[in-house]
Amino acid sequence: KIIEVTEVISEMVGLPPRDTRISHDDWLERVHPEDRKICNNCLDDLIHGRSETIDFQVRYNSAQDGWIHIHNRGRISERSETGKPLKATGFITDITERVEAEKRLSERDQQIAEAIDAAALGTWRHDYARRTITLSGSVVAALTGDSMQMDFTIEDWVKFIHPDDLGNLSELMADTLSGKRARSDAEYRLKHPDGEWHWYRVTGSVVERDSQGQPTIGSGVVWNIDAARRAELELAEKQERFERIYRASPAMMHTIDAEGYIVEVSDYWLARLGYERH
Repeated sequence: KIIEVTEVISEMVGLPPRDTRISHDDWLERVHPEDRKICNNCLDDLIHGRSETIDFQVRYNSAQDGWIHIHNRGRISERSETGKPLKATGFITDITERVEAEKRLSERDQQIAEAIDAAALGTWRHDYARRTITLSGSVVAALTGDSMQMDFTIEDWVKFIHPDDLGNLSELMADTLSGKRARSDAEYRLKHPDGEWHWYRVTGSVVERDSQGQPTIGSGVVWNIDAARRAELELAEKQERFERIYRASPAMMHTIDAEGYIVEVSDYWLARLGYERH
């Protein structure tokens, strides 16, 4: 079990910078303990004829760079007269940068997923040609009671939308498909499984077009704004109730702004001074 490596590979993995030979056990000693089983299984498969090729990734302790990720690929290159494998030939690639980039991307995706879930967010992708919408995130469970990703036909998606909000959305869609609008921002109500309507804000843009410039794919973000919208409505109702009480008050009530102008008065004030409300 002798491994022969070229000068380039020797230098890459921290061996003396020359073509060299190293025993399989010495090679294995430099492989991360958690990955050694991968090497042993590959060698065992080659020896017993269960595989003709080598293709695995492991962590390797390089004297120069510490732990690196390598991709080992090859195949049986020489056999005995009885067909027993004698040699395998291949090449080793340092894939450390790629693995670390994939790890960073995975961590970022996880962070985004956690942020989406924590903020009751979702992402959407609209295929205009197929007339389908793919919705992902915790918003899917809120609308369907199940899953974190689901495909909807336009006809099924419309069933979730409050009838009073459909008109504005139809106009928005028409503007998008005609090219008048590349970015969308809309607020509308969606029905939850319990029959209650909740306010959502949906933003996004066209991300793909065909050769004629027509929109083919749109995507964006959707999040639950129901609590904020209900708070706004409650505040508006309180303000309206206050104004009714204010105006109906049997007293000479008026409000003056910072510049000294009268901006609001009670009905009694108007009646006493002979003015009309316009």
